[in-house]
Amino acid sequence: MTRTTPAATTPHPRPAPAARRVIVAVLLGVLAALGYTAPVAAHGADAPAAVDYVVTVDSVSVPGVTVRAVEGGARLELRSDTDRSVVVLGLQGEPFLRIGPDGVAENRRSPTWAASRSLTGRAAGQAGGVAADAPDWRRVSTGRTVRWHDERARELPARAWSVPLEVDGATPGIVRGTVRPAAPPPTGWWWAGSLLAAVAVGAALAHPALARRADRQAARKAGQDAGQDAGQEAGQKAGQKAGREAGQDAGQDGAGRGSAAGAAAMAGVAAVAGAVTVAWIVASAGLATSPVESLGTQLLARLWPLLTSLGVLGAAVLQALRRPAADIVTALAGACLAVMTGFADAAVFSNGSLAGPGWSRWAVATALAGGLALLAAGGIRWYRTPAVEAPAPAPELPAPTPEPAGRDHTIRRDK
Repeated sequence: MTRTTPAATTPHPRPAPAARRVIVAVLLGVLAALGYTAPVAAHGADAPAAVDYVVTVDSVSVPGVTVRAVEGGARLELRSDTDRSVVVLGLQGEPFLRIGPDGVAENRRSPTWAASRSLTGRAAGQAGGVAADAPDWRRVSTGRTVRWHDERARELPARAWSVPLEVDGATPGIVRGTVRPAAPPPTGWWWAGSLLAAVAVGAALAHPALARRADRQAARKAGQDAGQDAGQEAGQKAGQKAGREAGQDAGQDGAGRGSAAGAAAMAGVAAVAGAVTVAWIVASAGLATSPVESLGTQLLARLWPLLTSLGVLGAAVLQALRRPAADIVTALAGACLAVMTGFADAAVFSNGSLAGPGWSRWAVATALAGGLALLAAGGIRWYRTPAVEAPAPAPELPAPTPEPAGRDHTIRRDK
């Protein structure tokens, strides 16, 4: 009689080495692409996170007109509380901006208008005109506040600057100010603190995953040993089956406690990092708004960092729900957060003049440390999580032995 042995337990399929290499290559490619585009996309409104100079406005000769430097000195803002027509003269003395009772108008034929469209002074598709041309006024706002990039009041070296005005087409006016170096923050301390926090938080988040694996293996081994002992009394097959079931149950119990704690910790860190970054992006966009550029426009200019931060919050939800792919999703979201906000806006660690709120350095440090920690811990948890064993199939019963041919099975009665 032929005995069929039970099939070996088949583990849950895991990525093969080749598949893992493909996954790692894809992730590295995504991070490289993000790293290339982050400095450009992070501040589409031409508001750098921080600069190394301070722009101050010392005096305005026109009563009722207020001028200040905004967005870390990236732009000047003029507000008129008078009913008079105030014209800002351009780099060549031509009419550039007009602020009056009917709102704000731009001279599209001004060479300064084309240069003021971007921080670098180069705007695609904005050719401008010639200073001697007749003005071509286009109203852009019904308010009395306007912002613009002005290279006369931007960047080092330290110097005095001035912007000429013209009131009611005849009376001259002038705005005077200075550009001076900004005292740098303790750059080394900010970098060291962020990286040390990333290591500490990442190690703490990864520890439950490693302990969970060891606990599961130890619990399964103990259950199997107990089942083997019971099998000596109840039969070898029954003992092996009981050992497998007891080991799996005990392993699942031990893994469940570690998995719940680890997932909760991952969700907490992701929620904090994502929420702080979203709040910082919204606050920075709010400071950059103007009558011409709404909050929605500013948020759209910061679309990729904002989506990245929201993705980290989504990863926190996946961790809280303990979804199977939560760890690898969290790792990828953390990497994007570290690149798109942490490294892209790291100028706040070295430059003293902030374009955003005063807590910008703390926000960037949180994004950098939290993103790197989530990347490391999520990757370790995903890689080290043991495969879930599938239940063994039921053993095949031996085929019945055929009776010899010609045997009489008739029951005879004694006479």
